[in-house]
Amino acid sequence: MPIFNGAGGSGGSLPNPIPTATVTTLTVTNLVPPVSVAISASDIDWSTAMSFSKTLGANTTFTFSNAIDGKSIVVALTNTASNYTVTWPTVKWTGGSAPTQTVGAKTDVYTFVMVGPTIYGSVVQNIS
Repeated sequence: MPIFNGAGGSGGSLPNPIPTATVTTLTVTNLVPPVSVAISASDIDWSTAMSFSKTLGANTTFTFSNAIDGKSIVVALTNTASNYTVTWPTVKWTGGSAPTQTVGAKTDVYTFVMVGPTIYGSVVQNIS
């Protein structure tokens, strides 16, 4: 029997019967993390979400875990009238130094992106 060469015309024919393949069902879960997660302590696990939020209840030193090259995350922090401070892990900031958390009951929205081994950060501040 001639083999079909895909060129069309009179060059061949499809085999009879047409070969079949067995396909196994693959179930994949948690490929895409939840869109937003509330930060319960001080570790921000990049693998769990794309955005994070927290209302500060004390001065907080944040850490990053599972940072992923090429991924960006957004962190919204709301201060209270107690005016808590925030310390970040090693980040290259716009302007060269870490921003100071806005005082009063305001929200600051931080964006972080990892490029190679470096995490870059920027912030939009004083949102009421």
